[in-house]
Amino acid sequence: MSGKNRKTDFASRAMLDILLAGLNKLSFHELSPTYSHDQAHVSLETKREFVSFIGRQYGLSTLLKTGAGVSEFVDTPTGKALLSRSTPHSLLTKWQRLERYIHSSHYIECETRPTFARISHKSRGHQAPTIEEDLAVLGVICGLIHHLTSSRVTLTSDEDGEQQIFSYPDFTVCEPITHISEWYVHWSPDLPLSETLPSQSVSKVGSQFNNDVIGKTKRAINSVGLLEANILNTANFMALSTRSLQRYLNVEHAKFASILQEVRVHNASHLLLNDNLSFAEIGFICGFSDQAHFNRIFKKWTGMSPKQYCQFRSD
Repeated sequence: MSGKNRKTDFASRAMLDILLAGLNKLSFHELSPTYSHDQAHVSLETKREFVSFIGRQYGLSTLLKTGAGVSEFVDTPTGKALLSRSTPHSLLTKWQRLERYIHSSHYIECETRPTFARISHKSRGHQAPTIEEDLAVLGVICGLIHHLTSSRVTLTSDEDGEQQIFSYPDFTVCEPITHISEWYVHWSPDLPLSETLPSQSVSKVGSQFNNDVIGKTKRAINSVGLLEANILNTANFMALSTRSLQRYLNVEHAKFASILQEVRVHNASHLLLNDNLSFAEIGFICGFSDQAHFNRIFKKWTGMSPKQYCQFRSD
């Protein structure tokens, strides 16, 4: 049950594991002594020391290239939650949600356009992110967007894309790299067809829509994804207006918010049987706003905290 003892540092661990995987892909094997995969806790200082080591040892451009390590991340539970049915725009929204969930000291401000995003890396405290930390985050974002779009992704210092700094996956780097306050990530406008989430057509439901409307809503929530599930996205998936969905649910004396909570708790109860996932990670994957919110809602529905639930199931 060691996985259940970890708190909210699953995201820091995932980031550093991506960087490690990226270094391995680049055939750089002399690693910093400040971090190992089985380390019990990953502090902000550990992250800073690790990315600083990479920058000193292999150069700033290597931090961008370590985004190649996302190939080892995409099939993890958190990777799937971030990437499933995502576009570059929704991926960045999910990334910001993760930062809020773990109360991250550093976070991105993001403004998106159809084919690029303007990204600023900020701090909630007094220590601003270093250029090494900026490049580590941007390299991972470039790798994830490439995974979604299968297109060339470029990092530039301007929104027109003319001042190129880095491109993925060909790893072209324009040196020297200087620290700037705003970075621009560009991608191809031609997304794969798989990016489009199919709607559940009302015509298929027909006049019998009222039959099992609660079950249909639950299935729609799971289809939309727990990180993006709200009444607007769910109604859109069901090819309904939010007022129509609420009207159908009112007939059954049901509320969307309650159904959404039930679906989140149901999914969490299954994930809690996986000893490799921490409580914090499960809470994020299932769409709770933070770990305290997860604990509170889970206990409301089951009468037990997540920890008590695991102990009960193991007895």
